[in-house]
Amino acid sequence: MKLRVPKKAVIFLALIIIGVFVFILSDSEKYLPGGNYREEIKSDKSEPASQIRSPDSAAWQKGDFLIDVLDEDLESGLDTNSCRYKILSYESNGAEHSSGWQNRKCNSPFLISVGEGKGCRFEGEKSCWVFVSSSDKAANLHLPAEEKGSVKYYNIDWTVPQVGKAVIEEKNVKVSVSDNFKITGCNLYFNGEGLGSMSFSNPGCQKECLISKEVNLNLEAGENKIFAVCRDAAGNYGRGEELIIKENLPPIISACRVAPNQGNISSEFKFEIEASDPDGDSLIYNWDFGDSETSEGKNPSHQYAQSRTFEPKITVSDGRGGEDTCATAWVVVGE
Repeated sequence: MKLRVPKKAVIFLALIIIGVFVFILSDSEKYLPGGNYREEIKSDKSEPASQIRSPDSAAWQKGDFLIDVLDEDLESGLDTNSCRYKILSYESNGAEHSSGWQNRKCNSPFLISVGEGKGCRFEGEKSCWVFVSSSDKAANLHLPAEEKGSVKYYNIDWTVPQVGKAVIEEKNVKVSVSDNFKITGCNLYFNGEGLGSMSFSNPGCQKECLISKEVNLNLEAGENKIFAVCRDAAGNYGRGEELIIKENLPPIISACRVAPNQGNISSEFKFEIEASDPDGDSLIYNWDFGDSETSEGKNPSHQYAQSRTFEPKITVSDGRGGEDTCATAWVVVGE
């Protein structure tokens, strides 16, 4: 026996199947990989966020530096191929130079080059501005703005301070220093050791200053060197020319001798000295022949009037308190 289905029921069932198929087909387009929904993307009207986390605005930079950025979108998600940055660099006369928009990797630091012809190409306060931007999958574009943290400016200075030669006035060491923008401090050094920070004659001075420090210098024999090192706001260091203070060095006797060292009262004994002065001072010679007789000649001759053993010696001085002494071999005078 065949089961007969009313024609109207068949038509009704067919319509239901077609309707379900159409619904599934039309709704399937909203499903995307990763759990995102196309309908949600279409309804996403909010721009993503891009923020420069470091360095802070107004920071001084003297060389290449990293920009750390946070990019995020809480709705449709970032378009990871859309993160960009731009650098505006300004000359002292206000002329603007733009790098144009450059690609960068989202949520990753990127390097800003500093120097002539580079990204931040001019020195000055507020001379370099960095912009960051991004887009989301709904094509919403982040518009950079200072209040959003996506635009920051930086002060650029790669020129070192110019530090003068130290001058000593009584116990005060004075040094002149200049910088193209801002000097932040100076230290004094003596024979390689730090003597601490120096004071500004004018506390408000920034570009052309006179600095000083009261010191008690314990001079060592020979050359004593004193100089200042100054730094600017960007961390550039300038070293001044050394002031060399010479503390007198004594003469140096390399040899003294007598020939012969044996003879009699008719013998002529010749004395010789080899000496020098590290400071280049003229030398003064004082021979003591050991018999109460003396000589100021450099290489004198001497005869002894008595027969016995003598101990000759010489003292060499530089006339400034420095001296050295040398004893020759004993002189034996026979009958």
